[in-house]
Amino acid sequence: YLEELCARIDDAEFDSAKQQCNCLVEGAEFHGDHCHAPTEKVSTSAKWGYGIIATAIISAFAVVGVLIVLLRHQWWYSYLLSTMVALAMGCLLSDATLHLIPLSLGLHSHDSDDGHAHAHEHGEEEEEMTAAQRRNITIAITVGVYVFLLFEKAIHLIIPHSHG
Repeated sequence: YLEELCARIDDAEFDSAKQQCNCLVEGAEFHGDHCHAPTEKVSTSAKWGYGIIATAIISAFAVVGVLIVLLRHQWWYSYLLSTMVALAMGCLLSDATLHLIPLSLGLHSHDSDDGHAHAHEHGEEEEEMTAAQRRNITIAITVGVYVFLLFEKAIHLIIPHSHG
C-alpha cells in the first residue's frame, strides 16, 4: 500500500513528503529531513552477558598488571613501569580531551540511542549553553590542569629524590 501511495506523489509535491514516504517503505523512522534505519534492540540478558564478559576481560588485565610486579627485580622493570604509567596517563588525558571536555561544553550528548538528539521534536526543549558558560568551563579546566602541575612541582620541591 505504501509503495502505491509513494508512486502517486509527483515531483510537484513537497520533496520532504517523498523522502518521508520512501523512509516508511524501507521500514525506517523519519526525523525532519533524514531517515533512521530500524535498529535491533539488544535484550536485557545479552546486555548483562556482554557486561560480565567485558568486566572479566578488564579484570584479567588487572591480574596481568599485578603479576608484572613480581618481575620487579629484572633490569628492565623500571622501563616497563614508566611505559605503563605513560600509557595510563595517555588514556586518561585522551578520554578527557576527546570525550569529557566536549560533553561538559555541550558539544556532545548522550541523550539519544541513535546518536541524534531530537528533543526539539518531542517538546523537551533544552537550553543552549551560552558563550560565557563555555568560557567559564574552559577556564576551570585550564586552572585545574595548572593547579595539579603546581601541586606536582611543590611535591618535588618538598620531597627530594634522585634519578639513578
